Amino acid sequence: MKIILFLLAMIGLVSCIQVRVSEGGARTLTGDDAQKLSTFHIANAGKDIPVSKPEDIIFQEVNADDLKAITQLNKKTWIYVWGSWCTPCRQKLPVIAQIHRDNPDLNIVLAADDYYIKSLQKLLFENKLFMQPYILDQKAFGVKVHEKERKLWEAFQIETPFADGVPQNYIYDQNGRLIYYGSGSIPENVMNTFFTVR
Repeated sequence: MKIILFLLAMIGLVSCIQVRVSEGGARTLTGDDAQKLSTFHIANAGKDIPVSKPEDIIFQEVNADDLKAITQLNKKTWIYVWGSWCTPCRQKLPVIAQIHRDNPDLNIVLAADDYYIKSLQKLLFENKLFMQPYILDQKAFGVKVHEKERKLWEAFQIETPFADGVPQNYIYDQNGRLIYYGSGSIPENVMNTFFTVR
């Protein structure tokens, strides 16, 4: 447990640096990518999906209301907003996979902020993260990667000041109350009270 917490803390030092993407980081869907998306179905929230190759991973597009609905399922929920282009986000994926194995009742919501579908699929597959993945809806949040996190934060109407950069973490208790919001690493005291980590 201490090793995983240490790794999260070290990764957080890097991820606390404000991450910005140039206009070139914006991307809309192309024909093949659009086939890897489906509409949101709350019945799939928190469930593992059958996967035998990266291409089996289909993302559900979500807006803020969809994500809020997931927090109301009487389960602890961790919304992790990440991008395939974000090095600290990628480095945390193996740790998230371990947390998923150690906390089967925890609803981990991986919400990607980019449309590099093949990269997202490959990263999830390599890290054995087979729970239903999500992608932020470009109609709701636009295509500029560095603005999507702010739009999501605004839609959630969180009183905590906006934490610039990615990854973004929203942690809710089983009653749907926000208990932590921030970018980068989750503080150790929150990790210890919210997660079981072996």
